[in-house]
Amino acid sequence: MNQSIEFTLPISGMTCASCAAHIEKALNSVEGVVQANVNPATERASLQLSSPEVKTIYLVQAVQNVGFISPQCGSNDVGNGWNPQHGTY
Repeated sequence: MNQSIEFTLPISGMTCASCAAHIEKALNSVEGVVQANVNPATERASLQLSSPEVKTIYLVQAVQNVGFISPQCGSNDVGNGWNPQHGTY
């Protein structure tokens, strides 16, 4: 049985629920994303990923492609530099 990986991605520039919906749609279209939930109040996306091999750069690019900012993490892979205890970098 495959277990999904939880991951939190910081995002800035959101001002409303519509912004969050656009980002969620973009993140959900990235291969390996099982589910994305974006909270504009906390400026974070909570993601469930199918594998730790999902490239962080693809997540960041998806956010940037819809006009928002996500700082690029120091690693290309969720599995490298990712803190599983906190679900963040």
